[in-house]
Amino acid sequence: MRRVAGIAAAVAIVTLAGAASAVAAWTKTAAAAQTVSSLDLGAPASLTGAASGHDVDLSWAAGANGTGYAIAAAANGGSTSCTAASFAALTTTAGTTASDPGRFSPQGTIECYRVATTHGTWSSQSGNPTVAVRIGVVAQSVVIADGGAAGQLDQDDTITITFNQPIATASGPIASDTVCTNTGGTVMVAVAGSGGSCPTTTATTVGTLTGVTVNRAARFDASFAWSAGNTVLTVTVEGRTAGQSPTVTGTAVYTPTTAVTGLLSQTGSFHACSANTGGGNCTPTATGAF
Repeated sequence: MRRVAGIAAAVAIVTLAGAASAVAAWTKTAAAAQTVSSLDLGAPASLTGAASGHDVDLSWAAGANGTGYAIAAAANGGSTSCTAASFAALTTTAGTTASDPGRFSPQGTIECYRVATTHGTWSSQSGNPTVAVRIGVVAQSVVIADGGAAGQLDQDDTITITFNQPIATASGPIASDTVCTNTGGTVMVAVAGSGGSCPTTTATTVGTLTGVTVNRAARFDASFAWSAGNTVLTVTVEGRTAGQSPTVTGTAVYTPTTAVTGLLSQTGSFHACSANTGGGNCTPTATGAF
């Protein structure tokens, strides 16, 4: 036996059917390179997200034993459930806040976010929170409530519109705006003018309700109130100034004003989306009825 380049060779001579065979067994030793850690990374908590102009702002409560955080994102269509979302790495940060700039298209769709605690190449493996955010500047819900005669648009009826982020109130309705109807099946929400004529081409400061059946043209005074940090606009129908109280039946679809100076976001002054371009979701179906 002899040692060659640090490798030991053991050779045995075996006689098989009168023939001699050599069988070699090779061995090599090397130091093991392993690291064992007892570090337990705790997941963050209370992840929140909100649209801010054409961006998304995120914040969360700190996780345990980490040195930073990894944020992942996933386009999720119209679903607010992030359980099956296909996340992809977005950004990393050392703090407990992050921004996703330029995340607004298609407007009105849902973006899911997930955050994990990190330490070097390690990350928390369970309990990482998620949040669903409606992106862009959009009206996300409309509720109609009857305050007078059922089935008619009349005094004390209300139209409540909830936006996904604060709106600059100066770009909304003014005190002299009215609510009017035409027999083409449109309720004009917050429009200038007087008299019983209510053409659909008249620009509004709030928008229109369409898809309904209206039997008469009429005009009403109205009041407008912002609440919930200027994310909710409540339109209250007041006294009728022209025409006769119309019946309004069917399910209404709300389209925000198409005026580019109307309903601007408080951050960035972006116009509220008024068309479902590119797969957007900007014209919500109203719940409730007059």
